[in-house]
Amino acid sequence: MNLSFAKPPLVEIVVELRWTPVQSQLSISAPAQAGTVQLPFFGNSKLDEFYMRIAGKLHQQGFQAIERLVPPGFPTVMHQPIYRYKKPADPSTTLCQAGPGIFAVNAVPPYKSWKEFFPVAEAAIGALLEARDSSEKNLPFSGISLRYINAFTNELTGGRPTPVFLAEVLGISVALPPALAGVVKKGQLPQYALQLTLPISNNIVLAVNFAEALVNGSAAVLMDTTASCNTGIPPGLKAVVDVLNVAYGVVHEIFLELTSPIHKLMQPTEGVAK
Repeated sequence: MNLSFAKPPLVEIVVELRWTPVQSQLSISAPAQAGTVQLPFFGNSKLDEFYMRIAGKLHQQGFQAIERLVPPGFPTVMHQPIYRYKKPADPSTTLCQAGPGIFAVNAVPPYKSWKEFFPVAEAAIGALLEARDSSEKNLPFSGISLRYINAFTNELTGGRPTPVFLAEVLGISVALPPALAGVVKKGQLPQYALQLTLPISNNIVLAVNFAEALVNGSAAVLMDTTASCNTGIPPGLKAVVDVLNVAYGVVHEIFLELTSPIHKLMQPTEGVAK
């Protein structure tokens, strides 16, 4: 179904690619102490060259504002974003992030539609493929994911308590056994956090989390949905796009079906893919 909303509950979309940097240098600053976990950190000239190349490629696409997220000289761990790239003319809508073995494209409100966002993400992924080190260009991606974070505030929940909203609107009922229900204080409701992991077709795994949260100071029911493929994806644009298209189709249809009782409140618009 092609449908978008004037007032969607969207907080953020994240397209993320992960891999293992071949040329990263594993450095250990000091022996691990008893009872502590020691994390490897990465950094060498090859990574610095990669950051320069990806910055140049993204600059050509309008991502001309660069922010370093980790100060120079500080240790960085695998899959930790080090640089953020924004468009000065549109700094709050779409941005990219890069680090050792990670590249992400994020979109936040005023996000309009997948139809408008995905070409930007696809071009940025193309820049990543061109900027990867020669030793990595033929290595597959270890993971590709599409994440949608939605927050249903009072305007969409109608003031319903979280368990009531989950049951009456999203169709998700959680029944407490008598042993637990019997200890809940009279007049109070339990707090809910629900996590689902669903293996689906095309080697995609769907993770859906529901929880209570504060979003911009307002109480909300959070729906965090991630469709990911972690089977080793060929390092070509078509292969990456194919995974993301399948992931989007699944996430989009699930969102539409779950939220159908409150579509009117979200002010639907026909003809544009959300």
